[in-house]
Order: sequence, then C-alpha cells, then structure tokens
Amino acid sequence: MDASTLTRNLQPLVASGWVAVGSGGDGRTRSVTATAQGLAKRSEAQADWKRAQLALNARLGTARVAELHALIDDCLATLNDSDEESIHD
Repeated sequence: MDASTLTRNLQPLVASGWVAVGSGGDGRTRSVTATAQGLAKRSEAQADWKRAQLALNARLGTARVAELHALIDDCLATLNDSDEESIHD
C-alpha cells in the first residue's frame, strides 16, 4: 500500500479518535497507535462479528458452514496456485 492510500485510509480513523498518528523514528516515518476509543471500538466490532457468526451457524447449520469454509479454502488455494503459475509463464 502506498503512503497516500494509507494516509487516506487512516484519516477517518483519526477523525473518529480511534487511532493516533505521531512521529516515527525519523522524518520519513510515522507511528500509528490505537487509542482507548479505538480498542473499545475493536472489542465492539469483535462482539458484533461473533453474533453474526453464531446467527449464520444457527441459520445454515454448523456442518454447512464448515463445508463453506472448506470450499473457500480450496478456492483460495486454487487461486494462489494459478497466481504462481502465471508468474512462471
């Protein structure tokens, strides 16, 4: 990710008070740290994600969710294999 993309993506997080950007080890670097508000927001998001996962498991059944995860893993492996082959072509 280039510096301008990273800066643009960090702006809403800084504006919300979830991260703080400070000076880094030299003039070319910056330090990005999660604030107390940011850590609280992450905990909130993790709880929401967990509720969503449990709701999906309840709706589809754990066996079907496991099959879905296996299919996704297989597809990702196939895509990674294809990427490696295209590099060597």
